Amino acid sequence: MFSGVSDVVDTEQLVAKASPAQARAWLAQQLDPTGSTYNVPFALQLSGPLDVGALQKSLDLIVDRHEVLRTSLEREGDDVVQVVHPPAPVALNRVDLRGAARPSALETLCADEAAHVFDLRRSPLLKVTLAQLGAEEHVLLLVVHHAVFDGWSSVVFSNELARGYAAFLLGRDPEAPALDIQYLDYSDWQRGWLSSPEADAARAYWREQLADLPPVLELPADRRRPTVERHRGAVVPVALDPRRLAAVRAFCQREGVTPFVTLLSAFAVLLHRYTGRADVPIGTVVANRGHPQVGSLIGFLANTVVLRARVDRRAGFRALVQQVRASTVAALEREALPFDDVVDAVRPAREPGAHPLFQVLFGLQSVAKQGIELPGLEVRPLPISTFTAKFDVSLVLEDDGERIAGLLEYSTDLFDAPRMHRLVQHLEVLLDGLLASDGPVGWQPLLTAQELTALRTWGEGQRPALGHASIVEAVAAAVRRTPGAIAVETPRGALTYAELERRAELVARKLAGRGLRSGDRVGFCLRHTDSVAVVMLGALKAGAAYVPLDLAAPDARLSAIARDSGAALAIVEGRPRPEGFPVDWVPLAQLESSADEALPAPVTSAQALAYVVYTSGSTGAPKGIGIPHAGVLRLLERTDYVALGPTTRIAQLSNLAFDAATFEIWGPLIAGGTLVEVPEGVALSPVKLAAFLRQERITTTFLTSALFSLVASEVPSAFSGLDTLMAGGEALEPSW
Repeated sequence: MFSGVSDVVDTEQLVAKASPAQARAWLAQQLDPTGSTYNVPFALQLSGPLDVGALQKSLDLIVDRHEVLRTSLEREGDDVVQVVHPPAPVALNRVDLRGAARPSALETLCADEAAHVFDLRRSPLLKVTLAQLGAEEHVLLLVVHHAVFDGWSSVVFSNELARGYAAFLLGRDPEAPALDIQYLDYSDWQRGWLSSPEADAARAYWREQLADLPPVLELPADRRRPTVERHRGAVVPVALDPRRLAAVRAFCQREGVTPFVTLLSAFAVLLHRYTGRADVPIGTVVANRGHPQVGSLIGFLANTVVLRARVDRRAGFRALVQQVRASTVAALEREALPFDDVVDAVRPAREPGAHPLFQVLFGLQSVAKQGIELPGLEVRPLPISTFTAKFDVSLVLEDDGERIAGLLEYSTDLFDAPRMHRLVQHLEVLLDGLLASDGPVGWQPLLTAQELTALRTWGEGQRPALGHASIVEAVAAAVRRTPGAIAVETPRGALTYAELERRAELVARKLAGRGLRSGDRVGFCLRHTDSVAVVMLGALKAGAAYVPLDLAAPDARLSAIARDSGAALAIVEGRPRPEGFPVDWVPLAQLESSADEALPAPVTSAQALAYVVYTSGSTGAPKGIGIPHAGVLRLLERTDYVALGPTTRIAQLSNLAFDAATFEIWGPLIAGGTLVEVPEGVALSPVKLAAFLRQERITTTFLTSALFSLVASEVPSAFSGLDTLMAGGEALEPSW
């Protein structure tokens, strides 16, 4: 199968074209020269009398046997090449931590070593550190660059270290016959295979399989995705308790599937529930060592493949598991095609800061329970935190036969720790439900007992006291706190809280000059959100109540509402006066000119009328409903259903004549947040609305039930960046 490149080239240094995996690692370092994302660290805690000489000889032997461990990468023309250097003793860095504060000193050392920055042009891409903690207590820490190493390689390395140490300890040379092939031979074979009909068939498969892959899978996040991946990360421990593990194994036995397929399917359901996406791409790492000759080889052979779960929320878990099993088997049959070749074949749309084809990874590796054995020593693997993340989220587990445990690694550019801890808890709750019942996966429980208790107790007890006597007072408090903050944001520009206050006062003075008295009603028919905010606040400052008039309503309806409400005048923008309109039709510009009129006395009663809203009139004439200041304040100053604050950004989506506009407009302005205008035509296009919510960093929004269902079915990831989503107006579909 493999030719012997290293046997036929007789030079001081062997030079050959880098493998696709190595070329990818080299490119990653060019993009992030000081990064350590591609480091592979592992550590062993050694208790007992350590023979450092035997350890040194064992390390030297491994590096001598495996050319890849003395390989560097260089640019040669348009190609990246691997250069194999002659054998040399391994530099064993000795660190004395005796007397140091433990475990902090050891944790710091491990973190620092894991973050070591390799220069790929310099061999070896391996750093070995021996830390002494006590007379007979050591930690052996190895950090290897992924360009010459992978997860399987760590097992090969550990086994050879054990054999070598045992022999050298007894004064014997270990049995270490020359390898049949070296990594150079493998990469040479792989380059030839990439031109084969088999590789072409794999490209065709992946091109068809991933051709219609949906956009980036956006999980609910704490921050916007950066335009450049910085790969900063953290981890949350994950472990199946004995009861849950027994349920997984029983399910696997009944269904004839592996724990990998079962847990991958459950993870896919969780991602579906978090994003609303029915088509969920998940990456996984494969060893890519199907040929016996590469089983004992150290090097970067691992590959990444994309598994695609299509989640029908109305179907049962068993059906999903079988679908995932079939797609996984088909994908693993084509695992040899390098991931970069898959990307080139599919040519997906790329989004800045997002990994191509998938953003979430899952892995479950079977490992032997007994670890490395060194004579006279108790050896325990030591976990190391790398503080890096290759993907948005990676759930990587190990199954040693007695337990399944691992880590959830996540990007700290996107997520905070509390959100990821909740994700793990939700996965546990969801897994319990999926294994216990084959009901629709979209209806399985997700929330923890504590979250359910919080839901049940919301709204119980006394209503909190109102913090302000009127809307005017509440907004004035926000103005005093942050006068320079953005109150209203529109495509034409932004309006600060100080500017909002100034313009509203002009309107209030002009209204007073027109003889407006406390308790009067003022209609408005306005096109732009900043104008709406100014007029509503100005009317309230004048002691009046406002009456929204729909720009798109027929003349007869506008006239009927004006008469019924007793409006003294109507403030307008961008619409001609309706025929027969009963009161003055006053352009907003006339009310925002300089004014000498005194500002009316502020409203001090929470029961004073704030606005009058009219029903649709579907069963007769429109009916006006008066809402006092207290009604608005109770809606917005309570904290048991939504959290509003200075970082809140609410999109003004509702028609101004619809009562949901009350929440959209006063919610951010009372909390000191930002009210964001939605450009015309955006709300009626799910694709445009999804892009708007993401680009404008909207945190909170309200949708009618119909609009919610439309967007959720066409662009389910539209809501992934929101903190709070509310929908109402009519019953939602049960599937949601």
